[in-house]
Amino acid sequence: MNVLRDIIKGKKTEAQEEAVKAGVDRLNKMYFEAKSSIDEGRDFKVITGSALTPNKKKQERPTIEDQLEKGFANNLIAHSIIKKVSEVASQIPFVVEVSRDKGLTWEKEEGQVQFSIDNPSEKITSSEFRINAMIYLLGSGNVYLKRSGKKGASIVSFSEDSSSIEYEVLPSNLVTIRTNAKNEIIRFDFQRNGETVKEKLTPKQVKHVKFLDPTLFGHSSHLGISPLVACWNVIKALNNLSIADASMLDNQGALGVISSKNDISSMTETERENLQEATDGLIGGAENYAKNIVSPTPIDYTSIGMTSSDLQMIEGGRFKERQICTAFGVSSIMFNDVEASTLDNMKIAEKKLYTDSAIPNNEILIRGLSSGMLKDYEQRTGLKYRIKQDTSEIEALQQNQQLEAEKNAKNTESVVKILESGIPEEMKILILTEAFGFEEDKITEILKKHNEKAGN
Repeated sequence: MNVLRDIIKGKKTEAQEEAVKAGVDRLNKMYFEAKSSIDEGRDFKVITGSALTPNKKKQERPTIEDQLEKGFANNLIAHSIIKKVSEVASQIPFVVEVSRDKGLTWEKEEGQVQFSIDNPSEKITSSEFRINAMIYLLGSGNVYLKRSGKKGASIVSFSEDSSSIEYEVLPSNLVTIRTNAKNEIIRFDFQRNGETVKEKLTPKQVKHVKFLDPTLFGHSSHLGISPLVACWNVIKALNNLSIADASMLDNQGALGVISSKNDISSMTETERENLQEATDGLIGGAENYAKNIVSPTPIDYTSIGMTSSDLQMIEGGRFKERQICTAFGVSSIMFNDVEASTLDNMKIAEKKLYTDSAIPNNEILIRGLSSGMLKDYEQRTGLKYRIKQDTSEIEALQQNQQLEAEKNAKNTESVVKILESGIPEEMKILILTEAFGFEEDKITEILKKHNEKAGN
């Protein structure tokens, strides 16, 4: 207490002076770190010590706006991948199933829940809704689903009139997550483009779906991470190559220096400008690309064009495109990579588009809808609901589905034989849990029903 009193009264030892100075420096660092985060579109109020570690340079994380602008909007290959995956994913039907026996058996639900999935909004179709959601999920790592309707209504609150249920996919780059001192989400600020007033939404009004970001930034900001972040350097390199390629034929840059071969006095500035203008008109522009020029007088030409390493960098664009495809779990063959294109490879690539990208990414969206909408219905009805993807009409997956169906049929036959056998129940439970992966409580329920049926 005496030390604290001395500091307050201004009586500081040299050590105390250093401690105060160090504290002020730390506060300044925290302030500028927080300000930088806000300027870059990030919003988090807890800044951990590791974020302030001196002499540790961290790779710059692209903002959500950068990801959508420079990644999706300005990069041809990333745009094509995100658009393709979003469209393909939206064409896989979402089917709602209901269980009346605590998950033992399932049947199609064709009532209010299915209607809500098929008609998310009066303004857009279900396909458009899902395409928009998937574009923001892949392009920014985040999707914000706003429950439209009565003020304060939760995304999981449904009226009896199913036609009044509407959803809205909020643009990820226009949403800011607000947290309290404990870094808990307290609201989402949404500012529509061109509007000055922010719409303040509670967590009950918005369902936030995202790709997990396990980094410190992800934990602090509550934001997801897009595949674009993993290949961001490649995205930037391809964008720069595209700009360089466009300007190359536009004006050819400065390819070389033309000078007199004779040992004569230097030209005046006016003479040089006149010669420059005449030369540009003669050899400049895309229409003169690779054109041969004949000179009536002896001249020297010194090339200052691209080196062989520069040319290799441009030719490496195809490899960079493959890297972006890898980040999104798709094959480059689907995006005009003719070097590896064969009929068999195309079939494999199409299958990979579904199995490694469209279907898994749909599951992210389904988990978001299930944790909100279906949970509310379960509380109201006492039944269990789930959303499944109907892939039965996808030609690329039919061979797999046929093999899976045959496997399921054999498993079902084996389970029936075990149930009807005379072995002890404990042994039946052990076999069905260990060999077939059933949960013990489900097997117990199945055995109970089987024994009741056999007794009748």
